[in-house]
Amino acid sequence: MPATGCLPFGRTIMAMIPIMAVQAQADLRALESAIDRARSALGCAYASGEEFHADMVRLGRDRGVFGRRRMARMQMALGFTTLACLVCFAVLLRF
Repeated sequence: MPATGCLPFGRTIMAMIPIMAVQAQADLRALESAIDRARSALGCAYASGEEFHADMVRLGRDRGVFGRRRMARMQMALGFTTLACLVCFAVLLRF
């Protein structure tokens, strides 16, 4: 007989199958309850995605993300970019 022999299949493995099934069912129930808790926690804060988005916009305005200065800087950057593109285009047309 080889040194490793045959692994016991009958009683050992068959005894473990019901234990693993019970553990899997318990894990599934725990996961389902965690999902329910997460749904209820999110449901209490915002009734809809629109309400969440409106709150994020309000917070951004409070922090100055959508202020006039930022808009002016973006317009200046766009203007300089357009000017640079026009200069490059003019240089390419001359050659």
